[in-house]
Amino acid sequence: MPFTLVPIFDFLNHSNAPSALHRFNADSGMFEVVAIRPIAEGEQVSTSYSMLSNDKLLYKYGFTIPDNPYNTVALRPQYPSTPEDDPLK
Repeated sequence: MPFTLVPIFDFLNHSNAPSALHRFNADSGMFEVVAIRPIAEGEQVSTSYSMLSNDKLLYKYGFTIPDNPYNTVALRPQYPSTPEDDPLK
């Protein structure tokens, strides 16, 4: 499915333990927000934007999560091209 802007959906906050899910109902042709657990009166409705690391959350949605369990670090070692370039030598 291509990316779609859905008014009101941006009011749903992201959570790694969401209270609802969002989906497209092909039968009705409508987007839905469906509770996946009881939601207390006054509690915010949250959904999961996906299991994303903080760099992806920041890039795609403009926020990060403290202690994000899906956070990753990409390590790209650069090896010296010659022994003379080796800083550990």
